[in-house]
Amino acid sequence: MATHPRPQTLAIIGFGNFGQFLAKTFVRQGHRVLGQSRSDYSTAAKELGAEYFKTADEVLDQNPDVVILCTSIMSLKTVMKKFPLQRLEDCLVVDVCSVKEYPRDL
Repeated sequence: MATHPRPQTLAIIGFGNFGQFLAKTFVRQGHRVLGQSRSDYSTAAKELGAEYFKTADEVLDQNPDVVILCTSIMSLKTVMKKFPLQRLEDCLVVDVCSVKEYPRDL
């Protein structure tokens, strides 16, 4: 897999199976990957070549270019309530939820 011509700093919020799949792909492309989740995935992140942080604030202190919300649809509302939204104005925010109507309503 080719490396990206301009590596980005990508934050993955929700570092479960799908978050780790994305991290592995992005790391192979040459991006810096930051992971954060309610469970401790620091060992998995290290094995993938990603960095792991305990809180969203710690992740945002790294000034990511993109924040990827990779949580389950059932926990998205809880995650968003705790997330420091005021710190997101300088980065692209995307979600990978499989249903788009519920996130749109948040």
